[in-house]
Amino acid sequence: MRVRTKREGVSNNFGSAYVNCEIISAFIKQKREENSSSGLCPSAHTAVEWSIRAGSRTAFLLHEVPISCGPSSPVGKECGAPENNDNSVENGDTGTYKLVIGDEVVSAIMSADDELDRSDALRLLSQKLCEVFRIPVGITTGDNSHGNCLWSEEGSCSVLTPQELRELPSRWIMQSLNEATVASSHRNGVTLLDCGATVCLKSEVLNDEPKRELSSEPVRKRNYKPGNAPQYRVCDVADMANGQYWVEVEPLITGPESTGSVARRRFDRDELLLSPPQPVYFDPLLPVDEINNSRGTSACLFLSAVLAVGRIRSERAAIGDLSMWDMYPKNVTLQMGYASRDIRRKVHELCAARRDALHVEGGTEGTDVKKEELELRLVTDYVTLRYKGKTIEVLQRTVERLSLLWDARLAVRRVRGARRAHELWLDAVETQAASDFSEKIHVFSTVEPFFMRLFTLLLRYSSLFGDLGYNQGPHAAVPPAIMQQLCQVFDIQCEAFASPLNAQLPLFCSLFPDTDYFFGSLGSFFDIALTAGHFEVNPPFVTAVLQRLEKLLLKDTLPINDSDGAASMLFVVVLPSHDLDETERSDGLEGGAPVAGNTTLRQNNNCDRKRGRFENDGRDKGGGNAVSTDRALRESPYCLAHVLCSAHESVYVDGHQHMLRAPLFCIGSPTRLIVLGNRTARLRYSDAATRLQSVREAWRGYTLENRVDSP
Repeated sequence: MRVRTKREGVSNNFGSAYVNCEIISAFIKQKREENSSSGLCPSAHTAVEWSIRAGSRTAFLLHEVPISCGPSSPVGKECGAPENNDNSVENGDTGTYKLVIGDEVVSAIMSADDELDRSDALRLLSQKLCEVFRIPVGITTGDNSHGNCLWSEEGSCSVLTPQELRELPSRWIMQSLNEATVASSHRNGVTLLDCGATVCLKSEVLNDEPKRELSSEPVRKRNYKPGNAPQYRVCDVADMANGQYWVEVEPLITGPESTGSVARRRFDRDELLLSPPQPVYFDPLLPVDEINNSRGTSACLFLSAVLAVGRIRSERAAIGDLSMWDMYPKNVTLQMGYASRDIRRKVHELCAARRDALHVEGGTEGTDVKKEELELRLVTDYVTLRYKGKTIEVLQRTVERLSLLWDARLAVRRVRGARRAHELWLDAVETQAASDFSEKIHVFSTVEPFFMRLFTLLLRYSSLFGDLGYNQGPHAAVPPAIMQQLCQVFDIQCEAFASPLNAQLPLFCSLFPDTDYFFGSLGSFFDIALTAGHFEVNPPFVTAVLQRLEKLLLKDTLPINDSDGAASMLFVVVLPSHDLDETERSDGLEGGAPVAGNTTLRQNNNCDRKRGRFENDGRDKGGGNAVSTDRALRESPYCLAHVLCSAHESVYVDGHQHMLRAPLFCIGSPTRLIVLGNRTARLRYSDAATRLQSVREAWRGYTLENRVDSP
């Protein structure tokens, strides 16, 4: 297996002595006992109550996910959740998916084929990204006067380091997907990508509609139909920043009068609608920045280009006229915006053609599954999956845990009659153990939905993060022993930011609902409307994601679930901390004693005291008065307690733990643990500071036990 055996500075204990299956196995056993007895789901603790927000990315993606032979809707609810909720998502008119095994197999095969196309598309998009950050031929000089602002990359020069280029595609995707607040098949707002597009005035559309329709629905929620409204062509678009939100248009004139000059006019972006609406080709993996912001381009790529240009200017390198770099960030984001849209369209067409072909051939009964088999090769402690020329490797301990997550989902959905994935996997492992080969090799082919979905899942995360096993901070997790401690101390039931590859609880939220659902994912945490539950929150350490998380917790979740009769709601937030108090700095980042939060709740408007955060659009206004998410959370009226863990006493699990036999590592900054809760949770955990101290001590002990000190 072509991966590192361990991270530097840690022992091999994780891989040799621990398989993280205990919590999931216990959960499955409990659910089966409950289902076989009364069919109800009694629980000694507060259950997770949730529903998917209508119009969200998760709702959009799960609407087409085939659910295995079960009575549940695509949303599903953990035991104890309300039976009826207006925000729940159902499948069309039926509200239920009921597929025969043949349909289930073909659906899994089709998803694997789709993912192969999607992986190829992302590779092309990454190549294009490298190209736009290269220095044009003829601009650079032949000497070494470029200083540290240029790097050689495949025979040319790039304004980004090789490491930045490797990280940028996944950073771009993660920020784009985590910023998505809505999902749709079309859009009608004008962006920087729409020069030459046809538009109409919103006011003229409204004047063209019947009066009764004007009063039946709020304007902002309407699905505008241009009808006979005059149309215009977009000639130019402002930068959609710094107060400049105009769009310059000219009347769309046809016929003899079109030969003369036409006066151009400028309108505010919000006064115009694309006519007809533009298709989005929404994709579960590829970035869709057109619907995330008014610019329609990536803020992540724009910032990367701005920083690169800043290095060039600071070095005063001989790279042509420095003024040429003024428009460089905008040009980079525009090029990648067009490229992303074109590539998404091609993937959409390939997937649609595949489904059309299945329909023409007579449905699932006409599919020859023998031609679609997945090959698995078990060798020592890892397994190789090969499908249509694509090969992926993964440790066997990961496959076992994924099989348990699969079975846990079936147990929650009360699916009966389906063969357990864990049994399938154990059969394969036992056959390998009985092999006559000295290396204990077992090879077999299958179209079992579990293995096909496993391949699709692994390919999705391999496409996003690569297969080198390095630099997976955004996908890192707390160690299993610490998760167990959190479950015992704070009754944690669900992970807010995880994936099937690093999830330690049977209930978790993740970035990819379409692939992760089959292994227990509830969808994106930002798309879930919560009414009860205790959550471990370890988000990607990305500023935009942290700001959105802060707003979700402090503005959209805790305040509306803070009444006397509300069910318990608690969040244990895990964050790297750079915003330290004076006492913490004087301790040399060694961490300090837990600090108790507020014992009584102040007025909810106190959440807004931090210099105008979340005004209007909910985004941090930036500038010198910006407050870190770390500080905003621990100073909020919902904070029960917080504690700082020093960097050398808080080990994490690498994001490539499915490929690393010993994936523990230490980050370079202290870790902040913050406990937030509603009124019920604050009363229940009045000793939260003491409980949090026990978690810190457990983490410290686990870290010191597994560290290998440098000589």
